[in-house]
Amino acid sequence: MLKKCDELSGYSIFVDKVREYSEAIPDAKSAFKKAIDDCIEHDVLRDFLKSHLSEVLNMLLAEWKNVKWGEVQREEGREEKAREDAKNLLALGVSPETVAKGVGLDMETVKKLSAE
Repeated sequence: MLKKCDELSGYSIFVDKVREYSEAIPDAKSAFKKAIDDCIEHDVLRDFLKSHLSEVLNMLLAEWKNVKWGEVQREEGREEKAREDAKNLLALGVSPETVAKGVGLDMETVKKLSAE
């Protein structure tokens, strides 16, 4: 299907470039700009990207922020779950060393939780 539809094929290539440069370049804006420039240079969605450059870049950045925000939220949730599990295990008399290994928290954090 991609071979029969230039726009769909171009979009697929563009998405691949965005992923490629996002993995290689830590700064999201630079990575997205590089992907856009690369596609324009290689005549992939050239007209569309040239005429909608700022909208495409802003959309990618907004989506990236949403994804990163979700990752931060999930990480905070995992951290909170680990703390709750640690408190419960400590209350049952499990040693701080075992708790730290079991829930993936560092000893300093487990000792603080133990003191609470």
